[in-house]
Amino acid sequence: MAMTEAISSFPLHTAIKRILDDPGSRPMLPGVDGGSPVGDQNFGDAARYDTGTSPAVALNAGNVLVEVHRSQASNTLWYHVGKVNGDEIDWGGSIEYDQGVTPSVAVTNDGVVVEVHRSQASNTLWYHVGRVNGDRIDWGGSIEYDQGITPSVAITDDGVVVEVHQSQGANTLWYHVGKVNGDRIDWGGSIEYDQGVTPSVAITNDGVVVEVHQSQGASTLWYHVGKVNGDRIDWGGSIEYDQGITPSVAITNDGLVVEVHQSQAGTTLWYRGTGQIDVDLITWKDEVSQHYTDGEAPKVTCNAQSAVETHQSSSNGLFYSTLTLPAIRSTWFDLHGRNSYAYCQCGNTDGPDQRHTSSHALTVEEGAPYLYVVLTRSVDNAEFPVGAVMTTTGPDGTVYDHDIQDDNQLVIMSGSSIQCLVIRNPMPGDWTMTMEVPAGVGFWCVCNTVPSQDVYPTMDSTAQLNRRFIATTTLLFAAGIGLLAAVWYKLHNSPQPATVAGLTAAMYGGLKPEDAAWVSKFMWDSSPSGPPSMVTRIYHEFITKLAQRLVDLANRLQTIGYPFTQLAEYVEWFGKNFSEEEYNVVRGSNVPVDRVLFVYALVYFEVRHMTDAEEQNAVRHALWQCYLKKAFGADFATQLGNAHEEARPGTEADNKADEINNTKGQQLADQVNAPYQCFDAARRMWARGELQKRTDLEGDPT
Repeated sequence: MAMTEAISSFPLHTAIKRILDDPGSRPMLPGVDGGSPVGDQNFGDAARYDTGTSPAVALNAGNVLVEVHRSQASNTLWYHVGKVNGDEIDWGGSIEYDQGVTPSVAVTNDGVVVEVHRSQASNTLWYHVGRVNGDRIDWGGSIEYDQGITPSVAITDDGVVVEVHQSQGANTLWYHVGKVNGDRIDWGGSIEYDQGVTPSVAITNDGVVVEVHQSQGASTLWYHVGKVNGDRIDWGGSIEYDQGITPSVAITNDGLVVEVHQSQAGTTLWYRGTGQIDVDLITWKDEVSQHYTDGEAPKVTCNAQSAVETHQSSSNGLFYSTLTLPAIRSTWFDLHGRNSYAYCQCGNTDGPDQRHTSSHALTVEEGAPYLYVVLTRSVDNAEFPVGAVMTTTGPDGTVYDHDIQDDNQLVIMSGSSIQCLVIRNPMPGDWTMTMEVPAGVGFWCVCNTVPSQDVYPTMDSTAQLNRRFIATTTLLFAAGIGLLAAVWYKLHNSPQPATVAGLTAAMYGGLKPEDAAWVSKFMWDSSPSGPPSMVTRIYHEFITKLAQRLVDLANRLQTIGYPFTQLAEYVEWFGKNFSEEEYNVVRGSNVPVDRVLFVYALVYFEVRHMTDAEEQNAVRHALWQCYLKKAFGADFATQLGNAHEEARPGTEADNKADEINNTKGQQLADQVNAPYQCFDAARRMWARGELQKRTDLEGDPT
């Protein structure tokens, strides 16, 4: 699909800007080379906020900070609620909430708080669930859940909780996966995963888990990367990354890792720098850790913009410091919905000065009918980003790095990079996209499964539940637009690949593959002079919504004959514009009735919100005939035009105006490249006075 008009700016770009980090809003540091991220190099100066021991801290996307600690004078536990304000924190009061030692805390974006600690009198582990309420927390009861020491907890925004702790009788490490249920947590079993001491854990909203700990026999530090799988975690290997004691870890939703620890040789605190998740590894930005202050027992938390660190001093003072995270980094977002639906996205539409490298795994569930991946220049531009290289690896290790076209898969390469990929009945598991983009090149990559049923409602409900990632459902459809752009532009004048026909039918859930292929060809197949404008996404939404009803409506029409106007869907989709006389023309032809109904619904979709009756009538007739001629030829369009006037006779002026506008509509069909251009062209004809008003022929048309 292509058109001769230049690629136009598209408002969805603004929505993307709300999702992706805006580099211009982040502080820029001098002397950073083209391949480095931008942000603070280290934590700022530490500021005292209280007195106590064993502080722990959690931060959400709204910059709400929850801190917990033990009293320096007793085994009572206390909390603060604060707000990050630049490089400072506006703290609420210190409030007692329980008794115990070694507390840990996590908080969601909507203010659900989970706290864990060890009993002050035994090696039992306890938790609270609470909710932030201003500068206080409304806590549920303290509930025992296991035995052990040094617990650490993390939570996703949908309430999945991961807890790790050390055994009370040995140096073995154990974890739980649970789910918040009111003011309780439904825990899975306690599962051993390694040996070590003082573990710390963090999790992303798509279930990627990072755990760090100290070796049980030495002052070496180790990490695991894993993925939540039901009530278990699929862990990667245990990997040494530094030396020290009491490590703490945090992670952003796009896989940026922040780690701090204490030196094994004294009370100095060290920042490992930021790292990026690469499947089950962490790629660290810096080769060595940086000293940032003196103290003991550091803990760290972060959101997409900032990291906050807390620690205690040797005199039991509690201190914090902040860090602005890098602005340019691997920015992947995941969405998961019902019906095996999954979506991920990565990109920077500004073409940043920094080189981009990243790897991301999209978990595909059993039953997804199609997986497709597309790499374009931006959400508004389907051209390939020259210089970018993307590879895709399936769960079984298959690397898709060459052109493929068969009944079950389609791979279109641009040089050594995938431009688009379509897989029918993809293997369940992690599909990994690896991306390398040179400095100065803007790009947009999406990977998407088609829901197994209820396509548009599934996408829409997923978007509604995840508005922190996706502004509107149209963005989800833009992924399909980009794919169709790449396919049609690359394969124009070639037979439509089976995978594309099947994918289109799956996206347009309800249409038969041959009808879905016809709709795509009718709407998008035009001059191959260049890729299409992404403005076409509005039509994909319309088609997907209509597809759920179109086949059923056509079947009922053919079954019950023409008491068709009695159906509520008739008015909803056609505005009473399809008469029995027109149906009889269709019955006497070889044109499938559902394709004719599609054209009628498309016309009504375009004009139903127009408020000027004269404009609506003129544009409707011109657009209708333009579409009909484009789809079925001039003779069939004329027959339907005559049948319509026979079924809906008006005044002499009304009939004459319709006849003139029908003729102009057929002329317009020869002037546009694709049907979706007809509406704007008809509106321009009206604005130029080229369409016929009924009132110009005979007074008031009523």
